[in-house]
Amino acid sequence: MVTPKLSGKVLATRHAVKVEQSLYRASGDWYHVPVKFPAALFDSQGYLVFESVHDYHNFVSDSEGIGVKQSIDKNWLTIRDGIKTHQNYISFDVRFFLDEIHSVLGVFEGAKQSVVVNRYERDRTARRSCINHWKAVCVVCSFDFRFFYGPIGVGFIHVHHLTPISSIKSEYQLDPINDLRPVCPNCHAMLHLKVPPYMIDELKNFISTKRSPTFVGPGKRPALPPS
Repeated sequence: MVTPKLSGKVLATRHAVKVEQSLYRASGDWYHVPVKFPAALFDSQGYLVFESVHDYHNFVSDSEGIGVKQSIDKNWLTIRDGIKTHQNYISFDVRFFLDEIHSVLGVFEGAKQSVVVNRYERDRTARRSCINHWKAVCVVCSFDFRFFYGPIGVGFIHVHHLTPISSIKSEYQLDPINDLRPVCPNCHAMLHLKVPPYMIDELKNFISTKRSPTFVGPGKRPALPPS
């Protein structure tokens, strides 16, 4: 069997990135300017999506200081350090990371409903839309893998579905921006510790309480009540 030559179209199909135009360059530092949207720029390890021409123009204008330039005739685009340095870059390796949360989801409401949660939280198009809007930063604790781990953390984040499973009907239509939120793996696991899951603000409050002077931190034990 002949392996197809890598191209934007091949990669978009392989990774189910639904766009009107897809462009590929292994190094990620030079592309023809996209003219159809949504559009995706691929390199050898991941991709960057622009939902509209407005998103693309914002990318160019906001990134000039970090080496992004469009030619005067608008035929090509150069990105000094490659698309992987952009905060919305999504890595092939981490995009569908099968996290330990699967085992948590599988026990609290049965296999059938846990599949529903996984489908919404891992839907490729929905995940992309959620991250493009909210960015790859945990909405609970503000953890950003890119800043903590450097290049290997770019684009890594889990996606949490806000709607309780019990309220999902057969006609339910997912809204990626209103129904999904990016969360780190730790906060994702904590959200799913009960049924229905904790609310985002509830978990934020736990963190706020943890940081208060009365919180008993790691390695300390609360005083025992009098016997």
